[in-house]
Amino acid sequence: MRLLIYVPGSGFGKMLDDMHAWLSHHAGQDGYAIHGAGMAGIRDVMAVYLMHPSLAAEFFEQFPALELLGEPC
Repeated sequence: MRLLIYVPGSGFGKMLDDMHAWLSHHAGQDGYAIHGAGMAGIRDVMAVYLMHPSLAAEFFEQFPALELLGEPC
C-alpha cells in the first residue's frame, strides 16, 4: 500500500524520526519504506509504502497531524 503524505511547510522535524521508529517497530525493518514523492502543486509530498495495509489506520492514529493526499493505493 502506498500513502502519499503532504510535507509540512516547516518539514517533519523530529516527527520523521518518530515515524521511522514507529514503522520499524510495527511493520518491521522490511515491512515499510519512505521516499520523496515530488511535488503536488506547490507542496512537497512523501510516499510511505506498507507491506501490511492494515497498519495504515494505526499509523494515522499515531500521527494525526499528517495530511493525506488522495486515497491510499
